[in-house]
Amino acid sequence: MQTDKYFELNVNKRKQTFLFQHSYSYISIKKIVISSLFGNKPDEWFSKLMQSNPYLKIKCTKSSGETLEYPVVISSLVSPFHAQPVFEFQNNFVVPEQNMLNKSSFFLHYNNASIELCFNGKEDTEFKITLFYQLTPGANVEQEDL
Repeated sequence: MQTDKYFELNVNKRKQTFLFQHSYSYISIKKIVISSLFGNKPDEWFSKLMQSNPYLKIKCTKSSGETLEYPVVISSLVSPFHAQPVFEFQNNFVVPEQNMLNKSSFFLHYNNASIELCFNGKEDTEFKITLFYQLTPGANVEQEDL
């Protein structure tokens, strides 16, 4: 596995796409960091975070066109007492999990996945979300999406 990789998502760069060459290729997210660009007063940034209510939309696609889509709600990870929260996962968050569980080369695997920053509330330009991850063999980062 390749280690020490990361990408940032914000209003200007909302999406990152990964390509999977093999049925057992995936990315493993180790940590998520939420940074405010206006300061770190917990009550101030938490209020703005709740108003924008950001989430990560995970979308995995097979060559057949079949898709799997689900949200990761960021507000469910934070509390008003965090000032620039860092979330490290004991068991890494795997995308797509079905590829990790696959042991057969005959399996029609998910050959790409995108992670997109979305908002249920007001779009907020004052937050940056950084995801730290590892790539398995055959997993690659597609060109930078906007």
